[in-house]
Amino acid sequence: MEDFIFACQAVLPTFLILLAGFLLKENGLLTESFCIQGDRLCFRFLFPLLVFCNLYQAQEGVAAAVRPTIFAVGIVLISICLGMYWIPKWEKDRRRIGVIIQSLYRGNFMLYGIPFSLKLGGELCAQIAAAMTAVTLPLLNTAGIFLYAYYARGDRFQWKQIGKEIMTNPILWGVCVGIVVQKSGWGVWQPMESAIMDLARIATPLAFLLLGSRFSLRRIGADRSVLAAMLVVKLFLLPVICLGIAIFWLHLPVTEMIPILIFVSAPGAITTYQLALQFDADAKLAGDFIVLSMVVSLLSIFFFVFCLRRLGQI
Repeated sequence: MEDFIFACQAVLPTFLILLAGFLLKENGLLTESFCIQGDRLCFRFLFPLLVFCNLYQAQEGVAAAVRPTIFAVGIVLISICLGMYWIPKWEKDRRRIGVIIQSLYRGNFMLYGIPFSLKLGGELCAQIAAAMTAVTLPLLNTAGIFLYAYYARGDRFQWKQIGKEIMTNPILWGVCVGIVVQKSGWGVWQPMESAIMDLARIATPLAFLLLGSRFSLRRIGADRSVLAAMLVVKLFLLPVICLGIAIFWLHLPVTEMIPILIFVSAPGAITTYQLALQFDADAKLAGDFIVLSMVVSLLSIFFFVFCLRRLGQI
């Protein structure tokens, strides 16, 4: 019973914020234009500040994050290679291939990683998650842009344009500045630091609220079988394989296991949808997967937290 309560306490706060976003949208308090502007605010301003703050404050977690970060990078690279080999064999629409591959390997670790790690494992876990974000986020964004450009644009693929889009990503700039400031030991003027911290705290609850506002049963259409397969692989099959390796082969400690758990079990990232729009890929499939994975992940994360708690791994 104690393990059940622990798992509920880990998932319910997020569910309640998502539910609040859904209800506010249904009652007209969150309009579509506000949600669009809110997304821009989060991903162009608040999330770069959040990443900067977590990296700027990270100390002990940077050294402790080496093994889980290498493991996470390995997961991403292997998933991309397998996806580029297998997905085109059964999906012939190039506008959908990039969406499917990225949806399977990329979870919303940016949004879920730090708060869930803090809730489940404390400050050190959150610092490890922040350090993992610093390394994996550039890789995830670079790989996503490459996949969409390669498959959706076809013969219009241009390396120069891809490089420009990577270099102008605001979250990557937050990562880079945070690492530079943290490594250099520079201090930030206290009033400015306080203002940055206050703004960064807005990012996570606002983003969850906006994500909740996007849930709608009417979105589910003719792609039910594809979406079902994507959900099973992303939220259940991949986490089982990765967590099994982390527990029984690598024997990672609790402080490293928790960020890995969130990395492999987090739902689809909204960046998948934004890139699909930018590169004229199948944005509807990307959007449907994000919304569904967000809902189903509440059950899958609960399941994995409960199981790992029973095994004594968290």
